[in-house]
Amino acid sequence: MAKYVNQGAHAIFAVTDFVELSMLNPSPISAQDNEYLLGKTLADAAAAIPTLRHYIWSTLPSAKTISGGRYNVFHFQGKAAVDEYIIQNLPALAEKTTFLWVGYYANTFAYPPLVPKMDSTTGKHVWRLPVSPDTLVSSIGSPADNVGVFAAAILSQQALTLPAKYVLAAAEKTTQGGMLKKWSNIMEYETEYIEVLIEEFERLFPGWEVFIEMFQFWEEFGEKSWSKEGITPIEGSDLGINNSQLIDIEGTVKKMKCASE
Repeated sequence: MAKYVNQGAHAIFAVTDFVELSMLNPSPISAQDNEYLLGKTLADAAAAIPTLRHYIWSTLPSAKTISGGRYNVFHFQGKAAVDEYIIQNLPALAEKTTFLWVGYYANTFAYPPLVPKMDSTTGKHVWRLPVSPDTLVSSIGSPADNVGVFAAAILSQQALTLPAKYVLAAAEKTTQGGMLKKWSNIMEYETEYIEVLIEEFERLFPGWEVFIEMFQFWEEFGEKSWSKEGITPIEGSDLGINNSQLIDIEGTVKKMKCASE
């Protein structure tokens, strides 16, 4: 750390990986707690760098706060708690911080429970999810390509993105049913969306409760899922980002398809 402090770090992009932590911890709540500790450690380290001008913290909204305690989306909550730590305990760092809400990764189509499965009887690829196909989704599209576009725009427009402003990074807004249609367009498969009971999804895909909670939260709260009291998030259009700069859901699926061929 001292090596980089001496060289003079002016900007830091900080992110934690809940998926990796969940593989190392015995329960999702343990992974959530450890994600908070990692985020807190990153913030403390950033606050100690005298040359720092801009800190971008990759975070997510507090589903627990928005839902009045009814939903605790594990990979949201640990990150959101770091927001409050920065704001309440590191006010000088908060002045230099942009809180970046990154939308749903389109490449989750590669995850075992989220790949539409071929049904030999009908010949269709069936997507079984425990929520309505009308559930709203704000998607970053391809995170590997698009997060950097948002980060660059944030750093170049500090008058807009500081102090302690929130940015929603999304390439597009659609629905779960719309996501399946986009996947179908690229893969050229006939598809069908089937809403299943939570118990059935858990039986088919044990250990993936983090997605169940997140999808249910989105289904119930819609646009409000990406909110915080007193905050109006800055969006891509406010930063001058246009669609041609981003790889959307279909573009992400196309990249995944090409990589597998």
